[in-house]
Amino acid sequence: MFGWWLASRLVVHPAPTRAHPVKWLMLVFVLAVLASYLAGMLRPIAYVAETNSADRALLSLCAWCGVVLVMADGISSYARLESLLKVVAGGITCVAILGIVQYTLRLDLASIIQVPGLHPNREFGQLVNRAAYQRVTATTSHPIEFGVVLSSALPLVIHFARFSGTKIQRRRWWIAVGLVSVALPLSVSRSGALGGLIAVVYLFYTWPRSLKLRALAALAVGGLTMSFVVPGLLGTIRNLFLNASSDPSTQGRTADYAPVLHYTSEHPLFGRGIGTFIPSIYRTLDNAYLGILVEAGVVGLLAFLALFVGSGCVAGSVRRHSPTESVRDLGQSLKAGLAVLAINSATFDALGFSMCAGMIFLLVGATASLWTIQSRDRPVPRLRPATPQRIRWIAAAGVTIVIAFGLAGRGVMNARPEYQAYGAVLLATPTSADQSPLTSSHDLSFTASALRDVLGGSGVREKIRQQSGADYDVALSGGSLMPGTDVIGELSPTLQLVSRAPNASAANAGLSAVMQEAASRVAQFQTRLGIPSRQLIRVVVLQQQSAFAVKGRPSRAELAFVILLVVVGIAYFSVIRHNRIGRTWRIAPRSARVGRRRDHRPGQLVLGTHNDSQ
Repeated sequence: MFGWWLASRLVVHPAPTRAHPVKWLMLVFVLAVLASYLAGMLRPIAYVAETNSADRALLSLCAWCGVVLVMADGISSYARLESLLKVVAGGITCVAILGIVQYTLRLDLASIIQVPGLHPNREFGQLVNRAAYQRVTATTSHPIEFGVVLSSALPLVIHFARFSGTKIQRRRWWIAVGLVSVALPLSVSRSGALGGLIAVVYLFYTWPRSLKLRALAALAVGGLTMSFVVPGLLGTIRNLFLNASSDPSTQGRTADYAPVLHYTSEHPLFGRGIGTFIPSIYRTLDNAYLGILVEAGVVGLLAFLALFVGSGCVAGSVRRHSPTESVRDLGQSLKAGLAVLAINSATFDALGFSMCAGMIFLLVGATASLWTIQSRDRPVPRLRPATPQRIRWIAAAGVTIVIAFGLAGRGVMNARPEYQAYGAVLLATPTSADQSPLTSSHDLSFTASALRDVLGGSGVREKIRQQSGADYDVALSGGSLMPGTDVIGELSPTLQLVSRAPNASAANAGLSAVMQEAASRVAQFQTRLGIPSRQLIRVVVLQQQSAFAVKGRPSRAELAFVILLVVVGIAYFSVIRHNRIGRTWRIAPRSARVGRRRDHRPGQLVLGTHNDSQ
């Protein structure tokens, strides 16, 4: 779809329209992601998986842009938009039915689905236990995603139950509302329950009084029915909120703050690179905003927030200015769905789950389409020459862009590698028959763990940094050498070491200093305990690898720089064209524009021949 949209823009030049707010929000988000990718390819990357994941993130970005742009420019009427959203709401209802069947029959229907020519690379539809209840997933990846996707689509299902054409159709959609509402608590997740509450609250105050009363009655009857059919389920969900502070999942989320602060301090502006923070290498972040902050920096986080907030404001604007009740309710439904996804993005990695990420940009695209359709009812604005003040602002923006790209180009050309030196040491037991008292527990495994904590302390780290100019990390055998990671390895008398510095000599010196510090600390500890010399344990060097360069990906950085330059250039010159600055931009006479509107509405996506005579 993204390629389709680009091809249409090469052969069709739409008539002047108002600046599309959702398109500009998507442009800002795209620029932030591209800048993050460029910054990530300039830093040293130790794992090939990070590069592959960053490339995949750009492919996902193209897919998201394709959905938003084609919906914004390709849907020409409310009827077509509602037809598309009915398919979405119907699909989510099918997901709810699969979840109900999975819970009641303990049948994994997702595993039965086999796509010809493909094989599954992980398990689908598995049941997860929580508080003695089975959490369903249907065709989603996780129970949390199941609950969030259903709650984000619930406003659309309610909308079609209210405004479908015939009475039979409305009854069918009310049945769909019941199915989604029944399936929602089966996820047994705080995110799903919170999402359902947000959706209902956003819609409730816009409903007429009669519908409010019926909704309250249905809520009471449904709650009592669920209490009889699935005893204790609603109480369990309530306790998830009441005991949230002591819940391990909540504690795990709060434990992410310190590592995120560490990684953000290293690359605060544009992050360490979109898609490069891989959970299997570093740690799982159950918060989409923290993930964006680490990968895309403060700029990416602000762009992501602006996309949510701005799209919600556009949906609210459509609701305020539309004279039709069904269109106003559709705008409020889209706003409610976006609110569900925006708030729940703080409870799990929304962009890391494909169905949830798809729902985010599908609702953004529906909001863009709704704004486009409504704006066509207004007269096409005439392009007027820009005022001197606006020309000065545009010129200042151009100078800023040139300076920013000059600095970025200099960074691409002058990117320097980082040098890393690896090593490993072993706490060796005494060779005499009389063993050390420290060997009584797992052959010095606990001693090695204590030594790792000492070497990882801020005081020792600052001391070695002043001596050698290098930073380092220590892990037990099998553990991860990345700071702030989940994996700390297994109990073992072996320690892994890595030293990082801008040059090879400093990295080697840092590794040697860490090894010497480890031997010194072990000797001091045993002397303080008064252990005889014949029972002293020793620090033996198992491996000491000389420093080597860990580079970024210059070719990818150069390609990202060119793409970023082209996108910014097109956006900047479109602003110039819109303000009629310069003699090279000519605007067709009004008669030609009016005649053209009969064949092609402003902003409409058209593929095929174009009649130049019109």
